Amino acid sequence: MSTKTVEGGLLALDHSDIVMATYNLQHTDEDAIFKKAAEHSKAIFIKKAFASGHIASVEMRRATFQKIFSFPAVATVIIGTVSVQHLQDNVALMRTCISSKITEVKS
Repeated sequence: MSTKTVEGGLLALDHSDIVMATYNLQHTDEDAIFKKAAEHSKAIFIKKAFASGHIASVEMRRATFQKIFSFPAVATVIIGTVSVQHLQDNVALMRTCISSKITEVKS
């Protein structure tokens, strides 16, 4: 279930196992949804991780991925793109962020 408000996201978690919520470095209003999802072993799909293309630099995209993947409830991130190269760059960046997270967990 995709949500547009914190209240809607919290309510959706009462009735489903997964919620799609917006999260990026410019939009952090939905933190309460992430907390509740983790507390109740529910999952989050992230939408608009790069603020509809407004988070463009590699450094900011990396910081976005690192923050998003720090939330235990996050199951996936939906990323839009305008080119194959852009998609490949984002996949490579995501892999480095996930690999470092896996290394942290193993340590």
